[in-house]
Amino acid sequence: MYAKPGETFSPGLDKLLPFTRKEGSKLSSQTGVIPAKYRTLGPIPLGVVTVFTTVGIVTSIIFIFGILIFGRCMLVYGYLNLLQAMFMPVVFLMLPAHPRFRDKLPWYDILLACLSFVIPFTFFLNAWDISILGWEVDAPTWGYTMALVYAPMVLEGVRRAQGRFLCIFLLLVSIYPLVSHLAPGVLETPRYSLYKIVIFHLYGPDGISGLIWGVVGKMFIGFLFFGSVMAITGAGSAFSDLAMAVLGRVRGGAAKATVGSGALVGILSGSTVANVLIMGPVTIPGMRRTGYPSHYAGGIVSCAATGGVLMPPVMGAVAFVMAGILNIRYIDLCIAALVPALLYYLGLFIQVDGFAARSGIKGLPKSEIPPLGRSIVRFLPYVVAVAILVWLLIGLRREAQAPYYASLYLIVIAMFRKETRLGFKDFINIIQTMGRIMVEITPICLGIGFILGTLSITGTALILGSAVVDLAGGNVYLLLIFVGAVCFVIGMGLDVISLYLIASAVMALPLIEIGLDPIAVHLFLLYCGNLSYITPPVCIAVYPAAALCGATVLKTGFQAMRLGAVIFIIPFLFVLNPAFILHGTPLEIIRVVGTGILGVILLASGIEGYLAGIGRLAPATRAITFACGVMIFLPWLTFEIIGAALFIGIFLITLVLHRRGRAKQNEVSEYQEPRNF
Repeated sequence: MYAKPGETFSPGLDKLLPFTRKEGSKLSSQTGVIPAKYRTLGPIPLGVVTVFTTVGIVTSIIFIFGILIFGRCMLVYGYLNLLQAMFMPVVFLMLPAHPRFRDKLPWYDILLACLSFVIPFTFFLNAWDISILGWEVDAPTWGYTMALVYAPMVLEGVRRAQGRFLCIFLLLVSIYPLVSHLAPGVLETPRYSLYKIVIFHLYGPDGISGLIWGVVGKMFIGFLFFGSVMAITGAGSAFSDLAMAVLGRVRGGAAKATVGSGALVGILSGSTVANVLIMGPVTIPGMRRTGYPSHYAGGIVSCAATGGVLMPPVMGAVAFVMAGILNIRYIDLCIAALVPALLYYLGLFIQVDGFAARSGIKGLPKSEIPPLGRSIVRFLPYVVAVAILVWLLIGLRREAQAPYYASLYLIVIAMFRKETRLGFKDFINIIQTMGRIMVEITPICLGIGFILGTLSITGTALILGSAVVDLAGGNVYLLLIFVGAVCFVIGMGLDVISLYLIASAVMALPLIEIGLDPIAVHLFLLYCGNLSYITPPVCIAVYPAAALCGATVLKTGFQAMRLGAVIFIIPFLFVLNPAFILHGTPLEIIRVVGTGILGVILLASGIEGYLAGIGRLAPATRAITFACGVMIFLPWLTFEIIGAALFIGIFLITLVLHRRGRAKQNEVSEYQEPRNF
């Protein structure tokens, strides 16, 4: 039972990918996993959304490739506002003010859509005056009036996209300079008028059209287009089929294929929940049929999906934002993030294998596994596409243009086969899907500009950073624990982009100032924020997985914590020793990465109670193996030596006892259960 050419082997995958030809938009209402938040649009509003999104994509291509229009190129500020004029109206057309308005488009949303086009488009037309004359300091009356109208509209967009909590938080932060002169002690700042605050937020370099939205315009849209083209041409099913063909028949093959799919599917989606919904319905039934309990299968999917956001080469919108904040090349960030992500998936793989070995779980039957040769052939075009992407990123350093070239290659290759040839509806599907994703991204990235603007105008970031350092008493370990806990709490109520932006705005500077590697610090904030995705009670990645596998959320969540144990440890390690992110001498990197691999294997084996080459571990041996893994994992030579010596001793003793037990077992009965050691 496998797919014919042009078909997807994995049943139901096309229904889950919002990029595919089938009706992915009905997923929410059909499964009840997540509430349907998008408005049901008629032909005319849907056409408007399609046109605006298309113009936004074309505008991005024109700017990124430096195409001249009437002999002139766009100013950066003008380009960023033109993008807002294309995507902000889509927010008010697609997201209703309340769920009860999902089936109709009220007049006030039409008005908001019109205003959200007219105002930023006016800024686009006046970009030269705004940039040269310095409107962030002294704007004309009509400019101030437009800014005063547009700012609440951005906050309303945030409320519709992400909920009241983030909207209220951004509102309070944005108006903080009005009352900051009343703050106690070091938090006191000069008094700012409403006029100064509004024009700084709207026209300033650190406002809503500043750094964060600039990263979206210059980088994210291109990679979003690449991911959409990958999905519409069948990358999701190709990744799943290859993972199943390679790993499906081995011990615990269905779960191992899920782990492999999780690492690959991050290329298609930068959302943890989307990754769960892409993989879960395809992989969970296979895991349950082969013997994995429901909550265990849900935990595997949750952890694999969470890692997809952290796995290069495409880590979602947050990676582009991070590269922009750090002012580094995107490929440098991907290189730094590679080893921690691989170690996380290695730990997950070891635990999945150990559980299968202890429980006697076999692989899937041959009839349910696609042929390896055909899977490789289907997978090759996407390998070439990623190779083109990486070559352009590293070799030619064309980070903004790279995803468009790779997308063009995929489109051309797809046209050579009738089964994969893209039609007009497929291109419309890509555009509409991009519009839906931009609906989520646009308000957040504009709204975070209020935080950066407030921190810039008041200088509060430096004050808060100093306060955190003072609270830790200068102890770097205590400081990391404090910062990690804050990021974890922030991550409970926000999406990955919002949590990272808020955490980096306040917490990054104090860690960098004490001498920690800047890239390691920002990755640390991202990892700590993502811990909440698999940690009860919030565990946002677990809720859809639990619903799909029919298990309770808490039981699935605690299982996900157990499976994803490495993610709770590794951020503290790479921020203390940058060799984990490949910053250091070659010898140091080899040592740290090598001991890291061994440490993860032992740590995961201790958690699962099974060690390859030994078999099942008795409770005492299990605890010692886990402790050895932690010590070897730690990036300090003394701990590594102690852990390695202790493990070698325990390994030899256990191996001898294991063989004696096996010999004694053979003497008694060949059917007797093997003893645990």
